[in-house]
Amino acid sequence: MSITSIRFRHSAPGAIARRAAVAIALLCCAAGPALAQDFPSRPIRLVVPFPPGGGTDGATRTISARLAELLGQPIVVENRPGGGGLVAWSEVSRATPDGHTLVVIANNLRLYPVMQVATSFDPDRDLVPVATLASVPMVLAGGSKAPRSSVREFAAAAKSAPGKINSGTVGNGSPHHLASARFAAEIGATFTHVPYKGTAPLVNDLLGGQIDIAFIPLSVALRRRSDLAPDLATLAESGGPAFDASYWYAIAAPRGTPDAVMRRLNRDIVRTLEMPAVRENLSRQGMEPMPGTPEQSATHLADEIAKWSGPIKAYGIRAD
Repeated sequence: MSITSIRFRHSAPGAIARRAAVAIALLCCAAGPALAQDFPSRPIRLVVPFPPGGGTDGATRTISARLAELLGQPIVVENRPGGGGLVAWSEVSRATPDGHTLVVIANNLRLYPVMQVATSFDPDRDLVPVATLASVPMVLAGGSKAPRSSVREFAAAAKSAPGKINSGTVGNGSPHHLASARFAAEIGATFTHVPYKGTAPLVNDLLGGQIDIAFIPLSVALRRRSDLAPDLATLAESGGPAFDASYWYAIAAPRGTPDAVMRRLNRDIVRTLEMPAVRENLSRQGMEPMPGTPEQSATHLADEIAKWSGPIKAYGIRAD
């Protein structure tokens, strides 16, 4: 290029700044679709914060197999149990925010601060939901020695004998524990909490009569009649309080993941959840698919605080 082909023109500082801002905005707009188009460029690591073989692990592997086909890259599912999810969530919150490291989160993620649990990351900020996956409704189950009358009569008996009813859960601060605490608060009773290390020993003792009641994940929701078990009555229909004790899972990414990548992931996760084979598989596991936008997932998480803060504080619930 000849030097004579370059012309200089003086511009006011404000005009230069405005032109620069416009140029940056145009560059960002152009980069967004390109970034989504180039993503993913390598295998995706999807961390599950629970042990292999559980319901969350099985559902995640079912979804990830089909999701990988849509994304065009393998998805490596990695189990990182510990701390009620905190081990995996803390690790992924520090990962490079490029969409290639994701983690399964549960609705109790936002409740740890309410339970006064110290974390090495900010549960409200450092993990951003990409898409909800599935809801796991729970039912109130009675042991062999529990009263077999109506829920209303059971509630009256429990209220008249504080602490006499043993309520089993899979651990302090678990969704099962929160459901039991809220049920007790709703009916004005006090249960004796019996935590277990898993669902299997909990159910064994429930059947054996060692504990009286437990909220356990089955194919039914408490607030409404579930499509998975249409003939099973809700708590409200049985004379008890009306509330939703189901818990759910979502996929999240580290804060700072580009919006274009988040939208691409969300689009393909929703498409995966809408596949008949995936929906049928989740249904067999007692789960209801919950496809939705990142904004809807964020709203679900925020709602958990309002939903469970009362029982947590009233019963002094602390996570393990």
